Amino acid sequence: MKFVIDKKHLVRMLKIVNHRDMASISHRKKNQYLRIKAYNMEVELEANGVAISTSAMITEKGVCFIRYRGLLELVQSYKKKKIYIVVTPDGLQIETYHASDELWYAIFDDPKMAPASIEEVQKDKTPEPSFVSSTAIQDWRDMYRQS
Repeated sequence: MKFVIDKKHLVRMLKIVNHRDMASISHRKKNQYLRIKAYNMEVELEANGVAISTSAMITEKGVCFIRYRGLLELVQSYKKKKIYIVVTPDGLQIETYHASDELWYAIFDDPKMAPASIEEVQKDKTPEPSFVSSTAIQDWRDMYRQS
């Protein structure tokens, strides 16, 4: 999955799905996973029951789930107006920053087949992702042990 997105729009979107600008619902338990869908010249972010999209230049479509803690601060640290994001089995790359396995992530090449929520992935109710990081696999094992 590869796309170029306006930094200003991405920052605003990350704040909205993280409920940073929505004090009235800050009491709700926040989901730590972000669903990113890149397709048809549009990028959609979804977390915590909130979905928001904006136009972007998509060079490779796909869907991924990542932990978004620290993602907003990382994006804000770049001075460019456009941010280049690549998600592959080698890791998540945002401009020059490359996270191989420290961020949890799973990738689906076909947006039509990708699950709507992380819970569907964790309960094996979806097609196999194209790639799942080892951190994600450990997270799933831990969740199953707790249930």
